[in-house]
Amino acid sequence: MMRVIGVCAAVVMIAACGSNTGSGAGGGSGGGAATGGGSGSGGGKATGGGTGTGGGAATGGGSGIGGGAAAGGGSGVGGGSGAGGGSGVGGGTGMASCTWSVDAGTPCGSNQYCDAPGCGVGTCVAIPVAQTANKNPVCGCNGLDYWNASVAASGGMAVKAAGVCATAVFCGGFAGIQCPTGASCGYRVESASECNVSDASGKCWVLPKTCVAPAIGPVTRACGSVSCTDECNLNKLGVTWYPDSTCPK
Repeated sequence: MMRVIGVCAAVVMIAACGSNTGSGAGGGSGGGAATGGGSGSGGGKATGGGTGTGGGAATGGGSGIGGGAAAGGGSGVGGGSGAGGGSGVGGGTGMASCTWSVDAGTPCGSNQYCDAPGCGVGTCVAIPVAQTANKNPVCGCNGLDYWNASVAASGGMAVKAAGVCATAVFCGGFAGIQCPTGASCGYRVESASECNVSDASGKCWVLPKTCVAPAIGPVTRACGSVSCTDECNLNKLGVTWYPDSTCPK
């Protein structure tokens, strides 16, 4: 009887050893659950598994150290879109160069004009909306006098030179010549004694949308008027006027 018990004990010990051996082989290094196993260090997918650095799975793969999700899982370094992805630095469009031509029309895109000082080579820029009302004449590349540079720019016109044009564009007179579209005829005479001249001629001006009276009262008067009015509005009205130093300041 004691022999049978001893044999059984030996069998049990051998089985236990077998189980331990299985765990050792399966749970040790490279085993089922040990390092290199299903959830051990580096398990599931080895370092760099799946897709390499920057790929679908991060370094450390499906199950990271100690199981669960790998460090940096989901997307790797630089995954998705890399630095500078989408559009590169300096994307979009820059300002295009252009050459002014009064006959060929604008060489620029919609809502742009060729800003070419001196009417030569320039740059395509957006046509501005803002204008100033101070009188600081410039000569446009179309030969018209503009009240100032901002008025020229808002009309999509390049500037030939500062100051009025050497050759004026005349209007009125016996033939009743009209100014080009957008310009007004300024009928200036030098004194009240010239107001009775019939069929007076004038000079075309491109004026700001809104005239602003000077800070120190106007020094111009419409012929036959008892009050003084600023030059910009007189030109818009198309009446004959003259400089008058007696206007109230």
